[in-house]
Amino acid sequence: MKYEGIKQRLTAAHDIAKVVGKYLIENQFGDIGTSAKGRGDLVTAMDLEAERQIKEFLHKTFPEDNFLGEEMGFERYGDGGTWVIDPIDGTSNYVQGLPGFTVSIGYEIERWQPVLGVVYDPTLDEIFYASKDGGAFFQGKPMRVSDKLDYPQAIVFTSPPMRYGEYMDDFVSVWRAITPKIGEFRDFGSAALHFAYVAAGRGDLFFEFNLQYHDMAAGKIIVEEAGGVVSPIYPGIKDSFSGSIIASPLNTHSTYLEILQIHDN
Repeated sequence: MKYEGIKQRLTAAHDIAKVVGKYLIENQFGDIGTSAKGRGDLVTAMDLEAERQIKEFLHKTFPEDNFLGEEMGFERYGDGGTWVIDPIDGTSNYVQGLPGFTVSIGYEIERWQPVLGVVYDPTLDEIFYASKDGGAFFQGKPMRVSDKLDYPQAIVFTSPPMRYGEYMDDFVSVWRAITPKIGEFRDFGSAALHFAYVAAGRGDLFFEFNLQYHDMAAGKIIVEEAGGVVSPIYPGIKDSFSGSIIASPLNTHSTYLEILQIHDN
Protein backbone atom coordinates (compact mmCIF):
# COMPACT_ATOMS: atom_id res chain seq x y z
CA MET A 1 0.00 0.00 0.00
CA LYS A 2 3.09 2.21 0.28
CA TYR A 3 1.67 5.78 0.43
CA GLU A 4 -1.71 5.09 -1.13
CA GLY A 5 -4.54 6.80 0.70
CA ILE A 6 -2.28 8.95 2.89
CA LYS A 7 -3.98 12.21 1.92
CA GLN A 8 -7.41 10.85 2.87
CA ARG A 9 -6.06 9.52 6.15
CA LEU A 10 -4.38 12.81 6.98
CA THR A 11 -7.64 14.66 6.39
CA ALA A 12 -9.52 12.18 8.58
CA ALA A 13 -6.96 12.40 11.39
CA HIS A 14 -6.99 16.21 11.20
CA ASP A 15 -10.79 16.29 11.45
CA ILE A 16 -11.21 13.81 14.30
CA ALA A 17 -8.36 15.40 16.29
CA LYS A 18 -10.23 18.71 16.27
CA VAL A 19 -13.56 17.10 17.16
CA VAL A 20 -12.08 15.18 20.08
CA GLY A 21 -9.98 18.15 21.21
CA LYS A 22 -13.05 20.33 21.46
CA TYR A 23 -14.81 17.56 23.40
CA LEU A 24 -11.90 17.49 25.86
CA ILE A 25 -12.06 21.26 26.39
CA GLU A 26 -15.80 21.13 27.02
CA ASN A 27 -15.33 18.44 29.68
CA GLN A 28 -12.02 19.43 31.28
CA PHE A 29 -13.57 20.71 34.48
CA GLY A 30 -16.19 18.00 34.91
CA ASP A 31 -15.95 14.63 36.64
CA ILE A 32 -13.16 13.03 34.61
CA GLY A 33 -12.65 9.90 36.70
CA THR A 34 -8.92 10.03 37.39
CA SER A 35 -6.84 7.02 38.44
CA ALA A 36 -3.09 6.37 38.60
CA LYS A 37 -1.19 3.97 36.31
CA GLY A 38 2.06 4.66 38.15
CA ARG A 39 4.07 7.44 39.73
CA GLY A 40 2.95 10.72 38.14
CA ASP A 41 1.19 8.76 35.36
CA LEU A 42 -2.53 9.44 35.29
CA VAL A 43 -5.33 8.03 33.20
CA THR A 44 -8.81 9.47 33.11
CA ALA A 45 -12.15 8.42 31.78
CA MET A 46 -11.57 11.17 29.23
CA ASP A 47 -8.42 9.44 27.93
CA LEU A 48 -10.44 6.31 27.34
CA GLU A 49 -13.38 8.12 25.79
CA ALA A 50 -11.18 10.24 23.53
CA GLU A 51 -9.33 7.18 22.28
CA ARG A 52 -12.63 5.38 21.72
CA GLN A 53 -13.99 8.27 19.64
CA ILE A 54 -10.84 8.48 17.52
CA LYS A 55 -10.74 4.75 16.92
CA GLU A 56 -14.45 4.51 16.13
CA PHE A 57 -14.26 7.26 13.52
CA LEU A 58 -11.10 5.99 11.85
CA HIS A 59 -12.19 2.35 11.91
CA LYS A 60 -15.48 3.22 10.25
CA THR A 61 -13.61 5.13 7.54
CA PHE A 62 -10.67 2.72 7.12
CA PRO A 63 -11.87 -0.71 8.32
CA GLU A 64 -8.69 -2.58 7.29
CA ASP A 65 -6.42 -0.37 9.41
CA ASN A 66 -5.11 -1.42 12.81
CA PHE A 67 -4.70 0.56 16.02
CA LEU A 68 -2.04 1.11 18.66
CA GLY A 69 -3.43 3.30 21.42
CA GLU A 70 -1.92 4.43 24.68
CA GLU A 71 -4.88 3.15 26.66
CA MET A 72 -6.24 0.21 24.62
CA GLY A 73 -3.01 -1.24 23.26
CA PHE A 74 -2.72 -2.95 19.86
CA GLU A 75 -5.87 -4.02 18.00
CA ARG A 76 -5.62 -5.74 14.63
CA TYR A 77 -8.40 -5.52 12.05
CA GLY A 78 -6.84 -6.20 8.65
CA ASP A 79 -4.00 -5.67 6.23
CA GLY A 80 -3.88 -1.88 6.43
CA GLY A 81 -1.38 0.26 8.26
CA THR A 82 -1.53 1.11 11.95
CA TRP A 83 -2.87 4.23 13.64
CA VAL A 84 -0.79 5.28 16.65
CA ILE A 85 -2.90 7.28 19.07
CA ASP A 86 -2.21 9.27 22.21
CA PRO A 87 -5.66 10.69 23.01
CA ILE A 88 -4.37 13.11 25.66
CA ASP A 89 -0.63 13.72 25.63
CA GLY A 90 -0.19 15.69 28.82
CA THR A 91 -2.89 14.11 30.98
CA SER A 92 -1.46 15.61 34.17
CA ASN A 93 -1.91 19.10 32.72
CA TYR A 94 -5.44 18.21 31.64
CA VAL A 95 -6.38 16.93 35.09
CA GLN A 96 -5.02 20.04 36.80
CA GLY A 97 -6.90 22.41 34.51
CA LEU A 98 -3.70 23.53 32.83
CA PRO A 99 -2.91 24.08 29.14
CA GLY A 100 -0.21 21.96 27.49
CA PHE A 101 -2.12 18.84 26.46
CA THR A 102 -2.65 17.60 22.93
CA VAL A 103 -4.42 15.03 20.80
CA SER A 104 -1.71 13.14 18.92
CA ILE A 105 -2.44 10.82 15.97
CA GLY A 106 0.17 9.11 13.80
CA TYR A 107 -0.06 6.46 11.10
CA GLU A 108 2.52 3.93 9.94
CA ILE A 109 2.71 1.44 7.10
CA GLU A 110 6.06 -0.04 8.10
CA ARG A 111 6.90 -0.53 11.77
CA TRP A 112 8.39 2.51 13.53
CA GLN A 113 8.12 4.58 10.31
CA PRO A 114 5.21 7.05 10.65
CA VAL A 115 4.01 8.50 7.36
CA LEU A 116 1.60 11.07 8.74
CA GLY A 117 1.04 12.89 11.98
CA VAL A 118 -1.41 15.31 13.54
CA VAL A 119 -0.90 17.17 16.80
CA TYR A 120 -3.77 19.32 18.00
CA ASP A 121 -3.60 21.72 20.95
CA PRO A 122 -7.25 22.28 21.87
CA THR A 123 -6.55 25.00 24.43
CA LEU A 124 -5.08 27.31 21.79
CA ASP A 125 -6.98 25.73 18.89
CA GLU A 126 -3.67 25.14 17.08
CA ILE A 127 -3.13 22.19 14.77
CA PHE A 128 0.16 20.91 13.34
CA TYR A 129 0.24 18.15 10.74
CA ALA A 130 2.37 16.52 8.07
CA SER A 131 2.58 13.58 5.69
CA LYS A 132 5.51 11.78 4.09
CA ASP A 133 6.89 13.88 1.23
CA GLY A 134 3.89 16.18 1.58
CA GLY A 135 5.35 18.86 3.83
CA ALA A 136 4.39 20.12 7.28
CA PHE A 137 1.64 22.59 8.08
CA PHE A 138 0.39 24.81 10.90
CA GLN A 139 -3.21 25.97 10.66
CA GLY A 140 -3.20 25.10 6.96
CA LYS A 141 -0.02 27.03 6.11
CA PRO A 142 3.42 25.52 5.41
CA MET A 143 5.81 25.59 8.34
CA ARG A 144 9.55 25.08 8.70
CA VAL A 145 11.98 24.58 11.53
CA SER A 146 14.08 27.51 12.70
CA ASP A 147 17.10 28.42 10.58
CA LYS A 148 18.94 30.42 13.23
CA LEU A 149 22.42 29.43 14.38
CA ASP A 150 22.47 31.61 17.51
CA TYR A 151 23.04 28.88 20.10
CA PRO A 152 23.27 31.24 23.13
CA GLN A 153 19.68 32.35 22.36
CA ALA A 154 18.33 28.86 21.66
CA ILE A 155 15.08 27.68 23.24
CA VAL A 156 15.26 24.03 24.33
CA PHE A 157 12.25 21.88 25.20
CA THR A 158 12.58 18.94 27.59
CA SER A 159 10.88 17.11 30.44
CA PRO A 160 12.85 15.26 33.12
CA PRO A 161 12.23 11.48 33.32
CA MET A 162 10.33 11.64 36.60
CA ARG A 163 8.72 8.20 36.13
CA TYR A 164 11.91 6.54 34.89
CA GLY A 165 14.58 6.95 37.55
CA GLU A 166 17.05 4.78 35.67
CA TYR A 167 17.39 7.59 33.09
CA MET A 168 17.84 10.44 35.57
CA ASP A 169 21.64 10.33 35.70
CA ASP A 170 21.84 10.52 31.90
CA PHE A 171 19.29 13.33 31.86
CA VAL A 172 21.33 15.32 34.38
CA SER A 173 24.49 14.68 32.35
CA VAL A 174 22.83 15.97 29.18
CA TRP A 175 21.32 18.94 31.05
CA ARG A 176 24.73 19.95 32.36
CA ALA A 177 26.31 19.58 28.93
CA ILE A 178 23.78 21.78 27.11
CA THR A 179 22.95 24.40 29.78
CA PRO A 180 26.04 26.63 29.32
CA LYS A 181 25.55 26.70 25.55
CA ILE A 182 21.86 27.67 25.15
CA GLY A 183 19.47 30.42 26.16
CA GLU A 184 16.38 28.98 27.85
CA PHE A 185 14.63 25.73 28.77
CA ARG A 186 10.88 25.22 28.44
CA ASP A 187 8.67 22.30 29.55
CA PHE A 188 5.05 22.41 28.38
CA GLY A 189 4.30 18.90 29.65
CA SER A 190 3.53 17.30 26.30
CA ALA A 191 6.15 15.61 24.12
CA ALA A 192 3.91 15.92 21.06
CA LEU A 193 3.68 19.67 21.63
CA HIS A 194 7.46 19.93 21.99
CA PHE A 195 7.92 18.16 18.65
CA ALA A 196 5.34 20.47 17.06
CA TYR A 197 6.99 23.60 18.43
CA VAL A 198 10.38 22.58 17.03
CA ALA A 199 8.71 21.91 13.66
CA ALA A 200 7.07 25.34 13.72
CA GLY A 201 10.31 27.15 14.55
CA ARG A 202 9.14 28.16 18.01
CA GLY A 203 12.16 26.50 19.57
CA ASP A 204 15.49 25.06 18.52
CA LEU A 205 15.86 21.67 20.19
CA PHE A 206 13.80 19.01 21.96
CA PHE A 207 15.32 16.12 23.86
CA GLU A 208 13.70 13.57 26.14
CA PHE A 209 14.37 10.13 27.59
CA ASN A 210 12.24 6.98 27.29
CA LEU A 211 9.30 8.29 25.32
CA GLN A 212 6.79 5.66 24.28
CA TYR A 213 6.01 5.26 20.60
CA HIS A 214 2.56 6.82 20.95
CA ASP A 215 4.26 9.89 22.47
CA MET A 216 6.29 10.57 19.35
CA ALA A 217 4.87 8.87 16.23
CA ALA A 218 2.99 11.98 15.09
CA GLY A 219 5.62 14.46 16.24
CA LYS A 220 8.50 12.68 14.54
CA ILE A 221 7.07 12.87 11.01
CA ILE A 222 5.97 16.48 11.59
CA VAL A 223 9.51 17.53 12.55
CA GLU A 224 11.04 15.64 9.62
CA GLU A 225 8.65 17.10 7.06
CA ALA A 226 9.34 20.59 8.45
CA GLY A 227 13.04 20.18 7.71
CA GLY A 228 14.21 18.75 11.01
CA VAL A 229 15.88 15.57 12.16
CA VAL A 230 15.04 13.15 14.99
CA SER A 231 17.94 11.01 16.25
CA PRO A 232 18.57 8.72 19.23
CA ILE A 233 20.41 10.12 22.21
CA TYR A 234 22.06 6.70 22.51
CA PRO A 235 24.06 5.96 19.33
CA GLY A 236 23.94 2.75 17.34
CA ILE A 237 20.15 2.58 16.92
CA LYS A 238 19.15 2.82 13.26
CA ASP A 239 16.12 0.87 12.07
CA SER A 240 14.42 0.19 15.40
CA PHE A 241 12.51 2.47 17.71
CA SER A 242 14.32 4.65 20.25
CA GLY A 243 12.34 6.62 22.79
CA SER A 244 15.32 8.65 23.98
CA ILE A 245 15.66 11.28 21.29
CA ILE A 246 16.99 14.60 20.06
CA ALA A 247 14.89 16.63 17.61
CA SER A 248 16.22 19.78 15.96
CA PRO A 249 16.65 21.57 12.62
CA LEU A 250 19.00 19.89 10.15
CA ASN A 251 21.48 22.77 10.17
CA THR A 252 22.08 22.51 13.94
CA HIS A 253 21.55 18.80 14.47
CA SER A 254 25.15 17.63 14.23
CA THR A 255 26.21 20.26 16.77
CA TYR A 256 23.52 19.26 19.23
CA LEU A 257 24.32 15.58 18.71
CA GLU A 258 27.96 16.23 19.54
CA ILE A 259 26.95 17.95 22.76
CA LEU A 260 24.16 15.63 23.85
CA GLN A 261 24.66 12.13 22.50
CA ILE A 262 25.60 9.72 25.25
CA HIS A 263 28.48 7.31 24.66
CA ASP A 264 29.60 4.50 26.92
CA ASN A 265 32.84 5.26 28.72
